Amino acid sequence: MSSSSSVPPQQQPPPLPAETAAAAAKLEELLDSLLKISITVANYQPESAQVLQRRINEYVTHLADLDVLREALDVRVPLSILEALDAGKDPDVTTGELVQLAVDANQKTHGRMRALQMLNRDVASEVQRNYPELWATHATSGAAQFPIPAGPGLDQSHLLLAPPAPPPPSGAASAAAAAALPPPPH
Repeated sequence: MSSSSSVPPQQQPPPLPAETAAAAAKLEELLDSLLKISITVANYQPESAQVLQRRINEYVTHLADLDVLREALDVRVPLSILEALDAGKDPDVTTGELVQLAVDANQKTHGRMRALQMLNRDVASEVQRNYPELWATHATSGAAQFPIPAGPGLDQSHLLLAPPAPPPPSGAASAAAAAALPPPPH
């Protein structure tokens, strides 16, 4: 019996937009030109001065080409990534750390949303149980109800927020309004 490995094939990244692909190709040329300059400098002989000068000119041309391509790109690199690169950190590790921070913040936000949904459900249940007339009036009055925005993987079809409460009445009207409310059952 031969055991076949169930390793999924490596996914290919999506194709780059034309401007990005051109910039990536120009960056590769720039790096190649730097490599050639470093080899020429490491093996420098007085007769290789013209070769070194030509390679430096090629490098400058590549930089000018990149500057032209830069105008067509809208790439924003966070300053923290550039600082990490300057400090000699591995960009993959830095990116992984940033992704983990985003995942943690997302989970924290998800937990807060769930807590608020549960609170909303509990408050609605208590209002319905303790003030059935008010609940029935509210449900049949056509008052605006605001659904909680749905998040991924959350069933929120039963959750509704009540419209904002009107400002409290002032003076004598306040006492009359307070007397009109039934006391909550115990």
